[in-house]
Amino acid sequence: MTTKLKTDDTKTAIQNVVKSRKERGASTENLKTYLLLLQTDTWRNNNDVKQFIDLLLAELTYPWVTEGLEKYGEETTLQLIRSQKEHEKEQENNDCECCGKGNKGAIVDWGDKRPFICHFGIWEDGYCSTCGKHMDA
Repeated sequence: MTTKLKTDDTKTAIQNVVKSRKERGASTENLKTYLLLLQTDTWRNNNDVKQFIDLLLAELTYPWVTEGLEKYGEETTLQLIRSQKEHEKEQENNDCECCGKGNKGAIVDWGDKRPFICHFGIWEDGYCSTCGKHMDA
């Protein structure tokens, strides 16, 4: 119980520092650097805190994380983040913001409370309108 309280206090403290830095105008890259340092150095042996930092990092990267946390909770949102990271890995050689790893996706939920990340693109006759790559390539 004591360890859980300390972990919760730690999460709250990290969240408050990030919020304060945002309010003072810290850049997204500055916040990511701070969080990565905490995750890989200070809290590298605490999986709960590391997972929480993953959520904060994702919130800075993907616009849909806040919505996911509010509607579906931490566990489901972490699954959505993993899905997005798989997409980025599959598209690692495609830097296009529309059809490649730059596409951050959006949450789609057909009302069955099983959301997924959909990667919308703007296609013309099967070709990406941004980079010209064929969608089956």
